Amino acid sequence: MAFKYVNLNPLSLEEEDCVIRAISLASGYSYAEIQDKLYYLSQLLECDPLCIGCYQHLLDDIFKYDRVGARGLTVQEITDLYRDEILLIRIEGHLTCSVYGEINDIWDCADYPADIVWIVDR
Repeated sequence: MAFKYVNLNPLSLEEEDCVIRAISLASGYSYAEIQDKLYYLSQLLECDPLCIGCYQHLLDDIFKYDRVGARGLTVQEITDLYRDEILLIRIEGHLTCSVYGEINDIWDCADYPADIVWIVDR
């Protein structure tokens, strides 16, 4: 199992900002840039900036990342399957990032079942 503690929060806080942290790491945009993008999208879509509808729109329609189904696999199984890719992986209530076979997050979610996976092409 490959897990690495990574926290891109500029204040090193461990708070419920997984969406910003994961997308920032995967995309290469700064934490502040992703935070701004989600804020403006939330104003446009009239939703919370961290809700799935908001960040799904960013990933699918703006960044145009390829989305694949998780087919009942865990975060670790998906990470192993796509070892040569950067992934954004959604589990219930959380978004995490896998970078070339290593889960990068503030906690190890390897054993949780995933439902949506985005393959990031930088």
